[in-house]
Amino acid sequence: MNHVNFLHYVRDENAIAAIHWNHNEYPFLHDHDHWEFTIITNSVCRNNINGKDYIMKKGDAVLIKPADCHYLVNAEKNGPTIEHINFIMRNSMVKSYCDEIGPDFFKKLSESPVTVYSLSSEQYNKVILYTTTLLSQKYNNEDNALAAKFFMSFLIEIVAEKFFLESSNYPQWIYSILKDINSPSYLDAFPRTILEKYPYSHTYVSRMFKSCTGQTLIEYMNNVKMTKSCELLMQTDLNTLQIANMLGYNSLSHFNHIFKKTYGVSPRQYVKKYSQRQQDPPE
Repeated sequence: MNHVNFLHYVRDENAIAAIHWNHNEYPFLHDHDHWEFTIITNSVCRNNINGKDYIMKKGDAVLIKPADCHYLVNAEKNGPTIEHINFIMRNSMVKSYCDEIGPDFFKKLSESPVTVYSLSSEQYNKVILYTTTLLSQKYNNEDNALAAKFFMSFLIEIVAEKFFLESSNYPQWIYSILKDINSPSYLDAFPRTILEKYPYSHTYVSRMFKSCTGQTLIEYMNNVKMTKSCELLMQTDLNTLQIANMLGYNSLSHFNHIFKKTYGVSPRQYVKKYSQRQQDPPE
């Protein structure tokens, strides 16, 4: 059984994209003039691309470029039926999104080797959400077109992020520290709490962190906390003392000092200024 929903016919010059949720193998070697993002949703498959086998399981994805030759078959004899989502994108649309990322990114992407992406659970769930949205008959064409653009942007950003991480000389543990700092569970953490997880001296981590990010660990953590404090000030009824405590500042005066240093006004003045801006009619 195949679920197919063409937002516009893919060969139409006005096409945005097309999506298929296939429940079968595709053992026929073929190529095409569009881009195709394939996401495996069940079983283990053998995706032969340009003569090389790639073993892919549920949650794996691969970007098939124009002129790539490929076919898709089950990797397990008598295994369950292959299920895979194919999101088809026009070359002009992909180029448009790549150009927004960087002037040379489309060329780099076009010349890049085949890469299998192991999606995180969050990314995989988003893929399923976008797919079911696009295949749902309760959404009209205009809604589907908008969802398709969001989906395309989401998939290309996954690829772009992979490019960035692989081309970077930053050690992997730096990204782990950044992820920890930006995690809600570490909002009230102190630098020493973060560093306890890593087998490096405080001096070495501080030097490497500053070299990679241009900020000290404390500066970076304060910036993350200040961004969160603005969100809490505007979207909750928490007072400044409660917010300071939530973000790990034991001294209200210290919190106020950091806030004013960051935004040029006190938390109270920030709320007043923001609220006034919301009330002012547009020019």
